[in-house]
Amino acid sequence: MIVLGFDGVEPSLLEPWMAEGAFPNLEKLAKQGSYSYLGSTNPPQSPVAWSSFTTGTHPGEHGIFDFIKRDPLTHLPDFALNRIEFPKPRLGILPGGQLKAYNLRRGDPFWLSAANNGVRVAALHVPYVFPAVTLPGGRSLTGLGTPDLRGTNSTFFYYGSDLSGADESGVSGGRLFRLRIDGNRAESMVPGPPMGTESSGKTDSGGYVSIPIQFERLDGAVRISVSGQQCDVPVGSWSPWIAFEFPVTSLWTIRGIGRFLVLESQPEIRVYLSPIGTDPARQFIPITDPEQFGSDIHRELGNFPTVGWVHDTSAVDAGVLPDDRFLLRVLEIMDFRERLLLSQLDKRDWDLLISVFTATDRAAHMFYRYLDPSHPRHDPEAVARLGQPLKTVYQRMDAVVGRVMERIDDSVRLIVLSDHGFHHFRRGFHLNSWLARNGYLGFRNTPEGGLPDPVPADSFFPDVDWRRTKAYALGTGAMYLNLRGREQSGTVAPGDDADHLLADLRQKLLAESDPLTGESLFRAIYFGSQVFKGGAASEAPDLQLGYYDGYRSSVKTLLGGFGVDIVEDNRDAWSGDHSASDVQDTSGVLFTNWQLTPGNPSIVDLAPTILGMFGITPPAQMVGAKIV
Repeated sequence: MIVLGFDGVEPSLLEPWMAEGAFPNLEKLAKQGSYSYLGSTNPPQSPVAWSSFTTGTHPGEHGIFDFIKRDPLTHLPDFALNRIEFPKPRLGILPGGQLKAYNLRRGDPFWLSAANNGVRVAALHVPYVFPAVTLPGGRSLTGLGTPDLRGTNSTFFYYGSDLSGADESGVSGGRLFRLRIDGNRAESMVPGPPMGTESSGKTDSGGYVSIPIQFERLDGAVRISVSGQQCDVPVGSWSPWIAFEFPVTSLWTIRGIGRFLVLESQPEIRVYLSPIGTDPARQFIPITDPEQFGSDIHRELGNFPTVGWVHDTSAVDAGVLPDDRFLLRVLEIMDFRERLLLSQLDKRDWDLLISVFTATDRAAHMFYRYLDPSHPRHDPEAVARLGQPLKTVYQRMDAVVGRVMERIDDSVRLIVLSDHGFHHFRRGFHLNSWLARNGYLGFRNTPEGGLPDPVPADSFFPDVDWRRTKAYALGTGAMYLNLRGREQSGTVAPGDDADHLLADLRQKLLAESDPLTGESLFRAIYFGSQVFKGGAASEAPDLQLGYYDGYRSSVKTLLGGFGVDIVEDNRDAWSGDHSASDVQDTSGVLFTNWQLTPGNPSIVDLAPTILGMFGITPPAQMVGAKIV
């Protein structure tokens, strides 16, 4: 059996393009076997849905409800998916060993059950299965959720002489470094692992081990010198893979890999550096099991990006990575993943091969504005120049499916799926500001129903008075009560008081409309106690919001921030979304090369179905139904 996952494929786009003949391989697969919608999770968000795919359980059981979770003792957000612990040097000079990584999801991958029952498994880039899983007789490579060498989701770097002193700072997902050109040369630093305060290596102000880097302006190119390597990179081109050697101590060096894109050499020097991932042949971060598998891939196919958030959307949003360069990079990464998939397929030493591509989701996030003339960031000139980039990425998906179909016969079962669909994201709702305006959230030295003047620009609930707060929001569509006995400084009594408050909040939110358009914001709002069942239900949101197409919680809401207006235009390049959409209209797609029994399959059904097809009784906690 081969399972191909394509993150975030939207049926309402796929179907008309398929009817045009743009996807001949998917069309052939549908005629040969079956095609249907695939129900997602509530919320229909990648970490939630892929965790349900992985475990065959609902969110209330596996415990992943969003990218982030909140600490009820502090009300502050934390990463919900994994935890990593950086080793410390021994005696200040000796190597401290491997980084320790823990997956916070509850429940094992279904393919581990398969491997334990003698099925030979190869699992490639399955989202949020980090660190790499040990599979008896098999192999695995991590994907989405794998941190960069700094321990972050992904942090890009931008070096530019065009920056002012005020610009030199962090942006969402990146670091900006101002270059001061002396003659034709400039110097800066590359921050690496966050172990500087425990090491003898040179550190930056944030405590990260850093190494020097030099740039030299050439005619139509920039010469880059770092870690004993030198390369001349023409403007508009990518460097070869660079190995970054970070000396934690005199006896311990950690290696990462990344690539430079030279954006300009005259009159300014402008250079982008991709997020730095672990070296697959000398892993500091555990991305493959066995570890030798990383070296095998490197030897056969060369270096490859090892950061989970491999498509650098943050750099596009920051205006650092142009759309055309982002698109080309997306397609290059799809090419690599296809080559890896086919190389593993051709080995024929597997019974179950799983491979996931995330480009379809990232391209949709960034390029929905190309499909949407009403989006605030729609640019007709860009459309004339690039056409429809998302359709181009979908066509590469179709080509991948076709190349797999060419290599298999009727003895191999093929599943192609997406974990959720997609929607426009034109306007953002400042949920915490709405709570404040309606008297559910209070600030220090601010009258009830008001916002501070000026409204705080920072996240993490600045100036919030928790003794005057009944509810708060974090993430893309989650709301929590400030519950007595659960939250520190909780104000809402459990039981009837809490239930009445939730009903009141739900009723008022469902009545909200966009002051600009008059459109309703919410298609549905769910009580957490009703939709999240299982051993992790106590960690779930108290309300789960399901937005109509075009809307989502604002970017500031994600980490406990505020906006002046309750609803405002989304002016980011990140112009499509799904993570707080209503699950009822955010289904993914499912193709098989055999006829399925008619029904309404859901992503939670795939784990027990696949195990059953190998003659394995699914573990008792799997709640999905077999759909063969």
